[in-house]
Amino acid sequence: MNSIIRPPLWLLTLLIMFPQLVETIYSPALPDIARSFQVSSERAAQTLSVYFFSFAAGVALWGWLSDWFGRRPAIMAGLICYGAGSVMAIVSTDFSVLLLARMVAATGAAAGSVVVQTMLRDSYESTSLARVFSVMGAALALSPVFGLVSGGWLVSLYGHTGVFIALASLAIILLILAAVLLPETRPENTLRIRGSGLASRMIRDGMLWKNAILVALLNTMLFSYYSLAPFLFRLLGWSSRAFGWTGILLALASLSGSLLNRRLLTTGITPEQLVRHALDWPHESPDSWYHLS
Repeated sequence: MNSIIRPPLWLLTLLIMFPQLVETIYSPALPDIARSFQVSSERAAQTLSVYFFSFAAGVALWGWLSDWFGRRPAIMAGLICYGAGSVMAIVSTDFSVLLLARMVAATGAAAGSVVVQTMLRDSYESTSLARVFSVMGAALALSPVFGLVSGGWLVSLYGHTGVFIALASLAIILLILAAVLLPETRPENTLRIRGSGLASRMIRDGMLWKNAILVALLNTMLFSYYSLAPFLFRLLGWSSRAFGWTGILLALASLSGSLLNRRLLTTGITPEQLVRHALDWPHESPDSWYHLS
């Protein structure tokens, strides 16, 4: 661990923000995409559906590649992949091509999630890692502010094409920064796990499936807002820029929840209790949370 050169924390923060940032920048463009490609709102929202399926596949792909070929090559390949998908989206005139472009971009964006977390575990231990992850959590909570606000602004001025140009530019900037500043962090003794054995262990792990389903449901609720709200705002006569400002409300809610979680955990509540009460919150009396704390 000591022989590993730690990557700049600010760069890792930008890279781990990248997947959520680019998706929230894209969200305000959905109504303009529906208008430009002459498709329904449901069809336009499919660009989000295919994105998330490809993102999930990309997480598995880049995790495997980073173990076999290194973290640095995986990050750079992911950024190139995302940039290529964004360029495809810029020049696409057919909706089917746009869907393909979104799949390519999503596969690349996944590297910013899984590989960065792996690099953090390579570079930090125990208490230091926990502190670093708290910084990352705060950065991720702020991502919707930058993403939705800048996305709404870009759409109002340049349409969806301006959004894709900005996304491609962001990928290029991060690629240059990674090429210049990002060291390799993979330990020399990294185990190269065979996919079949890992998949078998994962299928038998009940706790893993419970956590995965919970995270999937929570993300479904969040990204349902990103896919449907732009059309509702337009229906109500509000601009894409007005929709973008809702990112501030989302960030405030996320930060408040994070602070509340930290406060409750210091009182002796276990993470399992916290999750259970959070899920039951709409059906509980206010006194139940008072007695918890």
